[in-house]
Amino acid sequence: MNYAIASDIGATNLRVGLVDTKGVLEQKQEYPTPQNDPNEVISLLYKAIERLDFNGKNIAGIGLGVGGLVNFEQGIVEYTPNFSFNNINLKDILTKRFKMPVYVDNDANAAALGEKIYGAGKGTKNLVCLTLGTGIGGGIIINDSLYRGTTSAAGEIGHMTIQTGGPLCGCGNDGDLEALAGGRALDKEAREVAQKHKDSLIFRLAEGKIERVNGALVTKAALQGDELSNELLKEHAKLLAVGLANIVNILDPDIIVLTGGMAEAGNLLLQPAKDILKKRVFADSTRVPKVVYGALGPDAGILGAAALVFEQSVK
Repeated sequence: MNYAIASDIGATNLRVGLVDTKGVLEQKQEYPTPQNDPNEVISLLYKAIERLDFNGKNIAGIGLGVGGLVNFEQGIVEYTPNFSFNNINLKDILTKRFKMPVYVDNDANAAALGEKIYGAGKGTKNLVCLTLGTGIGGGIIINDSLYRGTTSAAGEIGHMTIQTGGPLCGCGNDGDLEALAGGRALDKEAREVAQKHKDSLIFRLAEGKIERVNGALVTKAALQGDELSNELLKEHAKLLAVGLANIVNILDPDIIVLTGGMAEAGNLLLQPAKDILKKRVFADSTRVPKVVYGALGPDAGILGAAALVFEQSVK
């Protein structure tokens, strides 16, 4: 059986694993992503890969999904909006180190492929995957193939403008979906609300320390029935629904799969977004596709990076 070494490099966490062709994640490691020095990211990646036990296994290659703009053909990470890792030829670096084929793609592309091959999108032809984490990424599959566009920049759904003059995103754009509905946006709004409502459950869960308030605490409070937290999630659901409606009106997919840390909010986020989506789809609400959370959880990126290796190795 063939195996792939796979990595998912996001703004918050760096994950590395060993995956077989059936999508079984046999080994996995997870570390905080170094934020300011690309060399630290590369060193951590070396260490994580070398800690895997793959002696005696047939390794088809190394696959990586990175949270940013990636030139797939050249394997260059051109730009990452949420941590410092720009203009890095990761393909060349890892090929020289490990002497095996290396494939580098955007992390949301990898997650889309993972959900298509192993998860919620099995059996569909046209799929859009949104990664709802620190930022918002997107991966598009059309007629069973990843769509990367002319310059490998397709799928940057988080950077579509939905409110001109809105809050500034890490990419420099104002009012894009990520700046309004991403994880960092929810963190910021939660701190502002907690500061004004020090009797709130959010503030108590943070033990009175504003710097501890984040989206995860909002979700925790909302699941305990906190009204303030539920209102925050509903506001984010409205903004997310605008992005979803744009996706449906442009691409008309079979399914939209949502992955990432914000999926922890479950139906508190998903149901209001789906209700609003029905009202925003052009012409006919029956055109609304299935909108579901991914089946692979936080492993979608790793499994998709492995699927990328297996897909490319037979071409």
